[in-house]
Amino acid sequence: MKWQPEFQKKIFQPSDLIVANILAEILLMMPADAYHNLKENGVLILSGIIQSKAEEVRAAYENAGFTLKQQLTMGEWNTFVMTKAKD
Repeated sequence: MKWQPEFQKKIFQPSDLIVANILAEILLMMPADAYHNLKENGVLILSGIIQSKAEEVRAAYENAGFTLKQQLTMGEWNTFVMTKAKD
């Protein structure tokens, strides 16, 4: 059985903006859910991503249909600003 955070079970209304500042390991479980819950042309901000996991997280979200618009780096920490293209 796949672990699913409680908040994921209750959100089914698409949003204009999703912000997640959590461990990369958890972000890697959520690309499809984020895509499903973000409106067309919506913005996704992922932060708190350690450098060693940044490429893996970016690739997972791009493969899910997101486009990277901006990457911010401070030391070994990264933030991705992404958008959802048309469904």
